Amino acid sequence: MWRDAVGEWWARLSGGERSEPEAPASIALDAVVDVPSLRAFFAAGNLRGRSALALPCRRYAGARFAHELALRPDAASLEALCLAEDRLGVHGARALAGSASLARLAWLDLSGNQLGDAGARALAESTELLQLTTLNLAGNGIGDAGACALAHSKLCAHLKVLRLSGNHLGPAGARALAESPALAQLEALDLSGNPLGDEGARALAATAALPALRTLSLGRAQLTSQALWALAGVDRPALTALGLACNPLGDDGARALAAAAALSALVTLNLTRTGLGDEGARALAAAPQLGATRIELRGNRIGAAGLGAIEDRNREPPAPATSGAQAASG
Repeated sequence: MWRDAVGEWWARLSGGERSEPEAPASIALDAVVDVPSLRAFFAAGNLRGRSALALPCRRYAGARFAHELALRPDAASLEALCLAEDRLGVHGARALAGSASLARLAWLDLSGNQLGDAGARALAESTELLQLTTLNLAGNGIGDAGACALAHSKLCAHLKVLRLSGNHLGPAGARALAESPALAQLEALDLSGNPLGDEGARALAATAALPALRTLSLGRAQLTSQALWALAGVDRPALTALGLACNPLGDDGARALAAAAALSALVTLNLTRTGLGDEGARALAAAPQLGATRIELRGNRIGAAGLGAIEDRNREPPAPATSGAQAASG
């Protein structure tokens, strides 16, 4: 089933550190190798009854293909569509957004298509693509205006996964997404590779929205330890995966995470290349709420003392953190 393949695909991306979009293997359409062959593909009735379609990356089908696909009644069975890196542009986005034939789509990958804010707005204004549960708009040059349009769109009403990595979102875009009532069902948000900065992280931390969020990817987002102190104070009981790779967090960032009692549900924590040393490693190793968390620490400057603390933690994890209520009753 394409849904299973999509689940596995997102699981590989959920740390938020990958930048190259890749279509699930089970929906790859190997027969389509260039744009001219698409006409033969359509003419042969190959869309009829098909639930998933993926055009291989960098075939550069362009807006013309998007227009042709959008007008085809036999596309009505599609539930998953991958057109990554195909130079669709704004006109292609508008064609797809206005297609009644694509109203059943649940999974849509338009990463790397030069959509910009105008393309994001075109999608946000769609009255057809209202069943989407997964939307990948990575690497499209989308800025705060595009993010704000998406945040206020009915398109996002059923979204569980939103990938906006490698764009140009700043604090205003982060704030719009964090405060969006339309994203109440969102479980995974990838904002890695955006210039969010500490202000953007504080915007994410300043709201109680996104109650269902389980995976948050903020790698390469220009965060410092100040961002983590802000995030550490947010109670997100559903959060199980946090990606922070390639941010200059340092040992102070590790101390912030170690002090964050609200992160007790974390299963994975990616701290690859974040400037951690022995002090940071010791702080993480001693944090009781992170006792069962798998922490990725590659590419840091951790010496023998820090490695020893981590190894001791792995052999004998700290006792579970005591909640405030338990502490008070004790």
